[in-house]
Formats: sequence, structure tokens, C-alpha cells
Amino acid sequence: MAQLIVSNSPHLRTEEDIRSIMWTVVMMLIPAGLMGAVVFGWYAAFVTALSVVTAAATEYVCQKVRRIPVTLGDGSAVLAGLLFAYVMPPNMPWYVAVIGASAAILIGKQIFGGLGCNIWNPALVGRAVVGAAYASATFLSKWPIIRNAAASSAGGGWFSDRLAAIKSSFANLAANINVDAVTQASPLYAVKTAAREGFTAHGVEINGNLISNLPPGTTVSDIVHKCDISYMNLFTGHQVGCIGETSAGLLLLGGIILIFLKIVDWRIPFVYILTVAALSWVLPLGECGWFAGDPLFSVLSGGLMIGAFFMATDMVTSPLTPKGKVIFALGCGILTVIIRYYGGYPEGVCYSILLMNTAVPLIDRFCRPKKFGEVKA
Repeated sequence: MAQLIVSNSPHLRTEEDIRSIMWTVVMMLIPAGLMGAVVFGWYAAFVTALSVVTAAATEYVCQKVRRIPVTLGDGSAVLAGLLFAYVMPPNMPWYVAVIGASAAILIGKQIFGGLGCNIWNPALVGRAVVGAAYASATFLSKWPIIRNAAASSAGGGWFSDRLAAIKSSFANLAANINVDAVTQASPLYAVKTAAREGFTAHGVEINGNLISNLPPGTTVSDIVHKCDISYMNLFTGHQVGCIGETSAGLLLLGGIILIFLKIVDWRIPFVYILTVAALSWVLPLGECGWFAGDPLFSVLSGGLMIGAFFMATDMVTSPLTPKGKVIFALGCGILTVIIRYYGGYPEGVCYSILLMNTAVPLIDRFCRPKKFGEVKA
């Protein structure tokens, strides 16, 4: 009994801390960012680095002003800046990166009291702020992508063409012009537009292809094929889109590693992705009828992978209990598909997660576990 120690909780401790968790998540995100730099050029890498530096600087200034210890070493500000950049277009103006990353930390985090007190995912708060202030630079109908070997006249192969394009984009960094880029509609925008207008006589032009007079019974998979969208490109990341969300494969790999390390609870990404896949198959899109969707396309395109594995799973802004996590993920999936299919934006991951973040206190309240020994009256 002399060795009995009475102390306050927590009584169970592990070697993990905030610092190790945050930097591990950052490491799992780096491959997707490198793919974005390869596909979109060095300007994408520049605005990513600028976002990270701005987020860290904003955190430092806020903590100095509040006269509290500076905690830049825990990696949370770096992670917020990185995630913000990853869900932004690769040709966003540099000042949009600065404003968005600053808003992510100031409005999304520090205004609530700092790490652990925020109710919304900071990176998505920054995304929402610049989406409202700079809509034309955020929600694009034409996205930049570096020319592939087929579009190049150099004839030097994929790697040499890509390397030359990256060097050229770096040379034009100050002017924010990617001269070796062509513009294309994003996969989600292309399919959504074609499903709504491709059945008419005038049709719609998608990436140089005129899609018109589609016959009744056309499925979303048929439209994906007519838009020249490759599932393999969606998986590897050789496609148009935001800086760090194009490579579904690399994001999936990083997410699986985080689940294996028990940093991420598998329930949220699994239920979120499964819900999007199921509803995308069942619900009608444009003139495509019920049960005519393409679950694989819906899962691989847009920001679903980065949202499901790296944003919806945020420990601070997601529910505490297993049941609550399932409800949270279901809500994210439902809202994502509704916004994608019937909203004004082709993508719905950002706002679906923010809306469900707002509902987390209510979810936790109704999913509160029973006290040990509690008996209903």
C-alpha cells in the first residue's frame, strides 16, 4: 500500500504526443504534394511552401500577442498550411495563399483559443474564406495541367517533357504564368456538366470533345468515357484538380498507414467513402437516371480521399465515440453527394465537413456513453 499513488487523470499514457502525430500526418501528405509539383509545376510547390510559412508565421504572431508559449514545433500550424494549399488550385495567386493560410490559423484556430479548442477544421476554414472572397480564383471551370508527352512536340518522352515544362514554369514564377499548360475542365465539373447538357442537341464541349444527343439510358460511366477521363489517371494523379488532392492512390496509401499507426480511426474514412460510393451509384445525376452512377469515379475524383483520411478525421473536430464517428461520416458522405449532384459547386467535401464539424457537439451529446453501473429508472 505504500507504493499506491493517487493522482488525477489521465492514468493511461503512451509514447505518442501532439508533436509526433502532427509530423507523422505531414509526412504522409508529402508524396501527394510532390505529385502535385510534378504535374502542375514549381509554382504549385511555391504557393504550397508559401502557405505553410504563412500559417507558421501567423501562429507565431498570434501566440506572441496572446503572451502564451509558442508551439510551432508541434507541427499543427504546418499541417494546417499544407492542407489548405493542397485543396487549392495550382495557379492561385500568391496573395490568395497568404490570406487563406492566415485565415486558417487566425479564424479557424487561434480565435477559439488555439489547438484543441477549435470547432472547425482550420484548413477548410481558410478554404471557405478565400472561396467567398476570391471565388474566381478558387472555383475554376478551367484548370491548368502541364502538357503530357502526346501534346508535346519535343518528342523526348514523358519524363523529359515533364522536366522541361517544370523548368519553364519555374522561370515564369514571378509572373504567375504557367506557359506550358493547357486548360481542362476538372473531372467532376466535366461529368456534371455533360450529364446535364449532353442529352440536348446543342450539347456541351468538354476538353475539346462535343458531347451531344446522348441516348436515353446513358450512365455516368458512359459519360466518363466520352469525356476521356481515365480511372488510372485519377488514381495516380495525372489529372487536373487541386494541388494535393489529385492522386487518390498516394492519399489512400498515406491514409492506410495512419490507420495502421492508429492515428486515424478507420470508421470515418471507411463510412465516408462507402456512403459517397453508394449514393453516387443510386441517385440520378442530370439526365442520368436512378442507379446509373459511377461509384469508382466518385471515389477517385475530387477531394474525397484527402477529406476522408486527413480532414474529417481531425481529432479535435470529429466525434469522440465510435457511434458518433459513424454518424459524422454518414453526414459528410450524404452532404458531399448532395452538393456534388445538386448544388452549385462541382465539389462538396469542404462544406460537408465544415457543416458536420458544427454538428459534432450535438453528436457527442447524444452518443455519450453510459456511466459505469448506470441503470435506467
